[in-house]
Amino acid sequence: MFSSPISRAPAGLSPTTSNSIRQTHPTPSIEHKSKMHGSDHWTYERYFSILTIPILGSAIAFGPVWGLDYALGVIVPIHVHMGFDTMIQDYVPARKYAFANSVLSWTLTVTTGLVAYSLYTFNTVDVGVTAFVQRLWTGDSTRKLRISEQDADLK
Repeated sequence: MFSSPISRAPAGLSPTTSNSIRQTHPTPSIEHKSKMHGSDHWTYERYFSILTIPILGSAIAFGPVWGLDYALGVIVPIHVHMGFDTMIQDYVPARKYAFANSVLSWTLTVTTGLVAYSLYTFNTVDVGVTAFVQRLWTGDSTRKLRISEQDADLK
């Protein structure tokens, strides 16, 4: 009685002609993700956004603390990576722009890794993210090394 839109041939073509067209022009194979992928991705983005708020608040309240520096060095690159990844998937979809999507995704992944490594190096070798932001905010340009309480007791 009712035919599904999939089984109907386009106007002016018989069902056999439609099948032969489908066979001569196959659709490109696209990785099909589960229907929950977008929902899970959105949920993880919200978790990282919400997780960033108390870490930033603690950094403002307590000042330079090495644990907060390392937390920011992990959370911020992941949060930014997920945001840019969503932008790439929305505006440069793989089904239309496969090569550009692949190049942008790999560029984003490599850049995120470099940023995470740079933040780790900045936190271990230099003053750290929170102390640097505090210096920018106050305008204090003197270089003070961060000394832990154990190192201060040794002197």
